[in-house]
Amino acid sequence: MTSHVKLRKEKVGVVDYDTQIKEVRCQLVDQLKVLDLQLEQKSQQLQDLADYLRRRGEIESEYSRSLEKLAEKFTSRIKSSSEDVSGLKDPSSHSVAQVWLALLSQTRQESRDHNGLSESCSNFLIQPLTHCLEYTQRLAKKSKDICTQLQDGLLKVTTELQTVSEKPTTQDTSRFLNMQNKAVPCVSVCRLGEHTTSTTPTMWPPRGS
Repeated sequence: MTSHVKLRKEKVGVVDYDTQIKEVRCQLVDQLKVLDLQLEQKSQQLQDLADYLRRRGEIESEYSRSLEKLAEKFTSRIKSSSEDVSGLKDPSSHSVAQVWLALLSQTRQESRDHNGLSESCSNFLIQPLTHCLEYTQRLAKKSKDICTQLQDGLLKVTTELQTVSEKPTTQDTSRFLNMQNKAVPCVSVCRLGEHTTSTTPTMWPPRGS
């Protein structure tokens, strides 16, 4: 009777351990998925920002040219009108002409300002964003490689633990605990590459080992 109870406890312990191993492997897969998802989101955000600045630069450039054409068109008209009334002594005519000149001068200044904004959007801001996107992709690749290496080491240890747990002996108990101690730091380091909170179940040797 006692032997049957002990055997059943051992089987339950092995099943629990196998379940924990599967959970660990699922969490390792989820870690890599999180890294891929974060890279995709950040890359898309940076790409969208670069597209916005590029289009904004084009719009500002078009607006700058339109303002310049508008100023040139009415400047020629004002000069023509001033020449026609140059012989008349009408203070109001000169006053309106001065207002026109001030308005056209302001229009040209706005044209230059928008042209400068166009240059900033098209050149000075897009280039750093491109470098940032490339750096983000390199950093993500390096992080994924490190995480994959650590996961491979962890899976190797857990495979050995599973082998020992299936056929436990007195001599294997010490070896089991040593490998378990190796597995814990691997789990902790793997978590450094994961930006979401997750809990890795604690592993223990099945009863009766």
